[in-house]
Amino acid sequence: MLQQEAAFTLPVGIVAMQPTQVFQPGAEMAGTLLAVLPLFIVFLVLQEHLVNAVQAQGTVG
Repeated sequence: MLQQEAAFTLPVGIVAMQPTQVFQPGAEMAGTLLAVLPLFIVFLVLQEHLVNAVQAQGTVG
C-alpha cells in the first residue's frame, strides 16, 4: 500500500485530493484533464505512424 503522496499514481492522487464533505467537480475534472492530456498529445503526434502501421499490417496477409 502506498503511504507517501509523492508515490501515488494520477488516478489515486485525484481521488485522494477530494474532500470528504464537499464535492468539487471542477477540481476533479481539472485533475482528470491533467492526467489525460499528455497521452492525447502523444497520440496526436504519433497518429500518422499508428495509422500507417495498421494499414501495413492489414495488407501483409
